[in-house]
Amino acid sequence: WGVKGYRTLPWGVAERVVPEADFYKIKLDKVLKGNEVLGAVKPETKQILDISDKYDKYDARTWELSIHVHSQQAIQRLGHYLVMRAQRDADNVTTYELALKVLERGQWPPSQLPASALGHRIAAIGCSRLMNKRSLDAGLNKALQRPDCNSDFVIYHMRRYIELEEKLGVAQEKQIVEAYQGHPTALININLDE
Repeated sequence: WGVKGYRTLPWGVAERVVPEADFYKIKLDKVLKGNEVLGAVKPETKQILDISDKYDKYDARTWELSIHVHSQQAIQRLGHYLVMRAQRDADNVTTYELALKVLERGQWPPSQLPASALGHRIAAIGCSRLMNKRSLDAGLNKALQRPDCNSDFVIYHMRRYIELEEKLGVAQEKQIVEAYQGHPTALININLDE
């Protein structure tokens, strides 16, 4: 889908159309600057109405609820982009950690949990790849390591994805959960599809 030779890059609540050849050439700092409006990396930069604590008080047809949902989806898109970029950049640890930080900001209230399914899947895959990178790179700076990024994290988020995603087949995700349950410290190679 989309125009051949072009891709869309997360850019706030919208997407920026860029030539496919430039998709990963755009400096990460520029991408993050374009997404500051979401407050996904730095909460103080958020410029969008936040109704997280009053979510259930808004009717489904309200502008406020629509903006909230679109901003949460934009945070998921940014997290997805960051995990894809980290995979492409030889499993860049700093980018994985940034992706997990972004996904933590994309919190959904209980009444809208099905919408968060993709965020759970992205977080599980990002954490799994970060665990693999840590295991393979013994010289990694300890300051970059997230102690909460472990097999329990991957299993929790994959299970949440399986529970929430009712429309898609989740056989692959179930296999991932079983693999981590059987071998919590194994190097299990799962990729986020572009």
